[in-house]
Amino acid sequence: MFYMKSLFWNYCCARGKTFSNLMHDLIMIYGLQLVALVEPRISGAYSNLVVNKVGVDGAFHVNAHGFSKGIWYL
Repeated sequence: MFYMKSLFWNYCCARGKTFSNLMHDLIMIYGLQLVALVEPRISGAYSNLVVNKVGVDGAFHVNAHGFSKGIWYL
């Protein structure tokens, strides 16, 4: 049987200063293998910066059109 520790979160405040540290800590403490964030409310170059600050390998995100929708897999 295959088990994967994952977190799916409708998180709309990814622009906040503490987001990167929060996500990094959650991933490390709970050993999460998949994190999916929907509607993070940021896009473009700033979203690349935030995803890189989380510090995980293989992160993938799709930019939102405006500030609606969007999904990140970390």
